Amino acid sequence: MKFARLLIIFMGIFIVQPGRAHEMAPHYDHISLSANASREVSPDQLHLTLFALGEAVDARSSAEAVSTRINQALGILNKQSAMTVQTGSFRTYPVYQKQNITGWRSRQTLEIKTASAANLSQLLARLQQYVQLENIRYLVSEETRQRVENELIQTAIRNFEQRANLATRSLGRKKYRIIDLNISTHGMRPPQPMMARSLGSVAEADTAPAIQAGTQLVQVTVEGKIEIQLN
Repeated sequence: MKFARLLIIFMGIFIVQPGRAHEMAPHYDHISLSANASREVSPDQLHLTLFALGEAVDARSSAEAVSTRINQALGILNKQSAMTVQTGSFRTYPVYQKQNITGWRSRQTLEIKTASAANLSQLLARLQQYVQLENIRYLVSEETRQRVENELIQTAIRNFEQRANLATRSLGRKKYRIIDLNISTHGMRPPQPMMARSLGSVAEADTAPAIQAGTQLVQVTVEGKIEIQLN
């Protein structure tokens, strides 16, 4: 009899105890939030696109003429300091007249990146006999973009935490915890390139083309979900 009574008491404890644990477990509401941070950044890099154009009665002569002009331009550009130069696309295509091929035309581009516009007009004047200017645009360098994004991530997270605290207090609660968080960066406004023009006009004016750097927007968004404790 004693053993049976002890067994009943033990089973009662076993049954009641999980019920108490369930009653005392905290309950949460889930809330989705987002916050962002942005900054206008001044471009610190100048990007120029130049091109060489050649035309001849056969494709080979046309391509050779362009290659010669590009190599001559590279001979000048490679002597410049603080400047990154690379060749771009090269293509040769037929020229038609009344549905007949009358010649061949070749074209190749040069891409230049520099942090300084000093002496730009003099450089372009030297290049004008070999290549032409297609466009100029200001860019934010990769180093600057990453630095600004890292700073904005910290600001965006602080803004997210402020909203989480505000939502918690507004609902009359005391505690919350972050259960999901995503950080994304947004593309900057693309700079408006200067339209193509002849290098001859640049040299004659004895000045670099008139362009305004303006600013570009860098933005970071933080999206996540929080749990707000009910009791």
